[in-house]
Amino acid sequence: SYPSDRLIKVSLIAAEYALKVDHADIASRMVERPLWPTIWPGEHYKLLTALTEVLQPKLVIEIGTATGYSALAIKKKLMPNARLVSFDVVSWKDFPNCVLKQQDFESGQLEQVLADLTEPSVFEKYRGLLAKADFVFIDAAKDGVQEKKFIKNFETVKFLGKPIFMFDDIRLM
Repeated sequence: SYPSDRLIKVSLIAAEYALKVDHADIASRMVERPLWPTIWPGEHYKLLTALTEVLQPKLVIEIGTATGYSALAIKKKLMPNARLVSFDVVSWKDFPNCVLKQQDFESGQLEQVLADLTEPSVFEKYRGLLAKADFVFIDAAKDGVQEKKFIKNFETVKFLGKPIFMFDDIRLM
C-alpha cells in the first residue's frame, strides 16, 4: 500500500516533535553504549515517543520487548487511560541489559505477554486485543520471515479503528 495523507501528516508532526524529546531518563538506566534512545535522527526511540504524543493511542501493541527502550519511550507519552501491551518470547527479566523495572508495570499501563504471535493459534488467542490497537510497533527478529508472518496474521484482523503500523530495521520488499 501507499502512505496515506494521514500517515504523512502524522509523520511530519511527529518528526518535528521528536527533536524536542528528552530520553535522558531512559539513558540513565543503560549500562551499555551508545545511548541509542538519545540519538535523533537515526534511531527510532524519540520518534516512538513523538508518535505516541501525536496519535494519543488507547492501545499500543509492541512486538519485541527486548531491552525495553522502546516500551519506555512509548510509555512516556501514553495517556493515563491508555495501555501498552508488549509481546515477546523472552521475559524482560531474562533479557540481557534490559532497562525495565518492576515499577514500570505497577500502574497497569505496561504489560508484557510471553507469546509468539507468528503462531496462528497464539495469534488467534489475542485477536480480540489486537483488533483494538491504535498503534502497532514491530521490532522483532528482523529476519524477513517473521515479519511476513506477522503481516499475514494481521491481514486477517478486522480492526476497530485505523491503526498505524511501524516496523523497525527491516526490509520487506
